[in-house]
Amino acid sequence: MVEERRGLTFSTKVFSLCVLLGVLASLIVAFGEEDNPIDLDAKAQQLLSKDLLERELALQELLKAQVRADYQIDIGRKYEIFRELVKCPSAGFVYKAAYFFSKLPKDNDILRFAEEHLKSGEGNALLASLTYLETQKSDSFSRYFEEKEYEEIEPVLRRAFVSNDVIRKKREDYHARLLKHYIDWTPPEGLRDAGNPYRPLIVKEGPSIASHIVTAYKGNEKDALPVSIIWILGEIGSPAAFDLLIGEYLARPSERTAISAGACLSWPQFAELAGKTFAGNEKQLRTFLRHIYGEKWKDVSELQTNAILEHLHQDFVEFRMQCKRRSRPVLG
Repeated sequence: MVEERRGLTFSTKVFSLCVLLGVLASLIVAFGEEDNPIDLDAKAQQLLSKDLLERELALQELLKAQVRADYQIDIGRKYEIFRELVKCPSAGFVYKAAYFFSKLPKDNDILRFAEEHLKSGEGNALLASLTYLETQKSDSFSRYFEEKEYEEIEPVLRRAFVSNDVIRKKREDYHARLLKHYIDWTPPEGLRDAGNPYRPLIVKEGPSIASHIVTAYKGNEKDALPVSIIWILGEIGSPAAFDLLIGEYLARPSERTAISAGACLSWPQFAELAGKTFAGNEKQLRTFLRHIYGEKWKDVSELQTNAILEHLHQDFVEFRMQCKRRSRPVLG
């Protein structure tokens, strides 16, 4: 398991604060004069402010000015500012600021700084360097990741460059290998209750690998989904897997499939249960709901179907989480 490096991690509270500050800064900028020119150099200097809101506000104004000018702007002292801003503890801010710099005319000093940090850098300095190189020298960016296995790439870098073709291809290859290992694994002789060691790795990948699994199995509706796939999709609980699971349930109804489908149920899909998914088949809908409710079915079994759906609607999130918990294999 790859451990996130010290500089690349930050708490949920800090991240939430940065998001809030970014939104607040956007609102402040939005209420400003649209055509009022700003001093770009002075504003860029504010990127180094110790005041979180001032820093975020300056970045929002610079990004907005960049878009308005169709990316035809430049600032002074780019290297000095870039070199200092990477010391900021907020990975989210550093990424956005480095993206701003990457859209300015190329700066050879920043380029050298970035390439040097591919060899020895870590934390936000590495994140900023890669962000700059993705635009300004894509071959160096690609080479850095091509030399690594997907699981060796720091999670924050996977998230930052999730749409990049190099990362996407590595992610798809890793997911394909992981899924094959998971499917092919068999417990050692005499240890039938041994846990599949690839299960937690798949669950950790979350919705992205759920989409990969769906792509791998959709179109084969004539063949039953492997039970291990039904279990793992329920444990991940991604709405992307609901259509595959409900299709399996309608073709081959089972409590296990219903529970996994319940774990993947989203609000739009819930709204279509009676009118579309189980249209004209109330008995089958009630059976599906009974599987989702589990032991709590006795509390609503005497109610009309619409009343049960309304009850489920009231505690929708809790029922989804309950189905996810029931999708975790119990060993031993």
